Amino acid sequence: MRVKVLTALNERQGGVSTYVSALKRHLRVEGVESVARGEDYDILLHVGPHMYDGLPPKDGRRSVMVVHDLIPEILWKDACVREERKRALARADEVIAVSEWTKADLLREYGVDPKKIHVIYHGVPEIQEGLKGNGVVCPYHSGSYLLYVGKRNEYKRFRWFLRAVAPLMWLHPDMRILCTGEPFCRREWAWIVALGLLGRVKSRRFADNEMYSVYANAVALIYPSVYEGFGLPVLEAMSSKCPVVCSRSTCLPEVAGNAAAYFEADNASNLRHIIQSLIARDKEFGKRRAELIREGVERAKLFSWEKCARETAAVLVMASGRD
Repeated sequence: MRVKVLTALNERQGGVSTYVSALKRHLRVEGVESVARGEDYDILLHVGPHMYDGLPPKDGRRSVMVVHDLIPEILWKDACVREERKRALARADEVIAVSEWTKADLLREYGVDPKKIHVIYHGVPEIQEGLKGNGVVCPYHSGSYLLYVGKRNEYKRFRWFLRAVAPLMWLHPDMRILCTGEPFCRREWAWIVALGLLGRVKSRRFADNEMYSVYANAVALIYPSVYEGFGLPVLEAMSSKCPVVCSRSTCLPEVAGNAAAYFEADNASNLRHIIQSLIARDKEFGKRRAELIREGVERAKLFSWEKCARETAAVLVMASGRD
């Protein structure tokens, strides 16, 4: 089967771009060849994240639509995206949601036929422990930094995170914060300076094959986002033996299960207490950290890109009408 993959990506890194590249790679194993352009294809797979100009195909061929989240219409109140997504959902033959949370959003916001929606989770590669010593130059020593992965826009709550952990950082002068991604903008630098954290917070872009080391050497991944369609960094951290501390928001408990330390979304003291329990140099520190790592590794085994591709291929076959 030949599948034309449409995406509206203009970012080099992120959950959706990781999803697209991993899915294409593993679909080949399932006998599905992906093509990015041209007319020689059997079915169209629109992987978003939104912008549905190519859906449905003008030539009448069938299509499958992937929905990662409904952030534009729910959080940003974007009427244009809402109208465009509504039309696309009505015309797609089948819909893939990346979590039960996203499926529930689709049912509530658009009234999509539940029989048309298939929940297919993201995956992570098998743990590659050898990457821990792959020569990546990390700005901070092992066990000396809190890790923040992902974009730093409003719903990800980077500013709230800085303000929440600043008192703890003052008490632990050797502790640092490492962010992955783009350099800080002028406004972010102003936040860092105002909180007395200059020189203790860095941002750097890492290659995919460096991320295991970045995760594994962190005290914990801190994930304060209040809205996610899946939350891939949570899964990546667990598979890399990095404790996960995240808000109890949207799909995050669905992904992390009992393998994360949760804090209430607006409770800064709750977050500080959890982090303190992970950095305290006592017996309980080692026990709690070891528990999170062990439970995280086991939880991550439930997810794989092979499984994601296999289930996606099945939906493509169903939508195409093939036996």
